[in-house]
Amino acid sequence: MKTASVLIVLHGLVTATAFGQGWDTQIESVDAYLLDETYETALARSAAPAHVSDDARVLVFRSDGYHEAAPGSNGFTCLVERSWSSPIGPHGDFFNPKLRAPICYNAEGARTIMGDYMRRTELALDGRSIGEIEAAIERDIGTGKLEAPRGLAMSYMLSGEQLLGTNTGRFVPHVMFYIPYATADEIGSPPPGCENICMFEHVGGPLAALIVPMKEFNEVKAGSSR
Repeated sequence: MKTASVLIVLHGLVTATAFGQGWDTQIESVDAYLLDETYETALARSAAPAHVSDDARVLVFRSDGYHEAAPGSNGFTCLVERSWSSPIGPHGDFFNPKLRAPICYNAEGARTIMGDYMRRTELALDGRSIGEIEAAIERDIGTGKLEAPRGLAMSYMLSGEQLLGTNTGRFVPHVMFYIPYATADEIGSPPPGCENICMFEHVGGPLAALIVPMKEFNEVKAGSSR
């Protein structure tokens, strides 16, 4: 199995910044990443259209990892990913507790793509450094412990309260379609520096994805406290 090469980000866009912001080594306090669970549940559901998220399984992040806050009936899983879903590499946002990435996966996306993020979460909570996380993820992809999708895998990222990077902000509402090992020639990937809003990530790797922008953000339902 090939190792994925990061071109944009695994689950959302982050603009690279220099080290030195205090988030560049490892998790120091898990409390900084915790949210009110009522709010987090609503934030997670805001990632997808209501007809999807109302019947989706919802996970919330606690000090020991993710736990089910609501069971689902349609195969989708919604959660709020933290900063370690961003590119593994030399930027200042990898452990930034302010980053929030509400996302909702279909069943195949939850089985495969979400597994990468859950593995990162396990490693981050274990106090691993960026380099150690990168090595572990590459090893797990190489051995097949982390699988590429075998069928249609996709995710929604429509929340108006997503924060995907210090300089990126909430980016744009978008849907992601994962196309394992798609090459630049096959999907027409734009050249580096291209501002075309339709973008791709992990081109050539098992987590290659097409990012399709949507028209409007979803807002978090009223009454959910932070």
